[in-house]
Amino acid sequence: MYENYFSHDSNARNSDKLINVRMKFGAEGYGIFFMILERLREEKEYMSVTDYNAIAFDLRVDSSKVKSIVEDFGLFVFTEDGKYFYSESFLHRMKIKDEKSKKRSIAGKKGADSKWKNQKDGNAIEIDGNAIKNYGNAMAMPSKIMARKEKERKEKETKAQANSQSDDNGHGLSLLCEEKEACADEDCAKVEAYFVQEVKGSPCNAGEQVAIMQALKEFSLKEIKAGIDAVKGRGVSSFKYVLSMLRGQKRDNDTAKRLGVKGKAMPKQALQDDRYTEDDMQALIAKKLAKDRAKMEV
Repeated sequence: MYENYFSHDSNARNSDKLINVRMKFGAEGYGIFFMILERLREEKEYMSVTDYNAIAFDLRVDSSKVKSIVEDFGLFVFTEDGKYFYSESFLHRMKIKDEKSKKRSIAGKKGADSKWKNQKDGNAIEIDGNAIKNYGNAMAMPSKIMARKEKERKEKETKAQANSQSDDNGHGLSLLCEEKEACADEDCAKVEAYFVQEVKGSPCNAGEQVAIMQALKEFSLKEIKAGIDAVKGRGVSSFKYVLSMLRGQKRDNDTAKRLGVKGKAMPKQALQDDRYTEDDMQALIAKKLAKDRAKMEV
């Protein structure tokens, strides 16, 4: 904005030298003088080559007028060799301006350095136990990232809690079965933790997690726990098999119900019915597993 600026007194037209210029050339002479100053402002050393024809061509005026204004009114001074001319008053004004600009530049640099140092050494924020330097807006964490990290933290806590509730006797889901308003996400995490501990021994993949969520929609927690218990030590490596087994039991029970079959055909509520002993359930499940494996081998 101020790259090509130079100061201009509001009463410059009334100086003795410029009054003489105006008397001879009128307002045109006044304009030629200030256009010459503008040309000097654009030069590195604020001096112009003494080439009146080139200056006249630039200003679109007669070269004799340029020569007269430069030489006849004491407005400009020549170098010793006469190749260049300049204005002493203009040089003085530009020196003041340049010094002010230099001071502003130095002050601005110091201010920027100080601000950067304060930000660099400022307070650190802590996220999930990791310290992160607060460099102002440049290091601001988006709210979505913060929310995702908080969600991941809660999921880790949920899984850890599920593992702590599990025991060697296979009753790790007993508390879950009694919580009727348990959160679906917590149920998924705890079912997965129970299956991993009792059967698989390694984390479930994405497909198995989907199967767990589907199982929670179709079966009670107690039925799922019984299904997991039924496949212990049978070489099952995926929860999808448990879901398939539970669905097969449901189909068999529905068919038996339609046909009016009585006895120990395991209706849907069998896993919650005291009339069916644990041995009965294990035997029926083992029979179903053998049948399914026979189909797979064929």
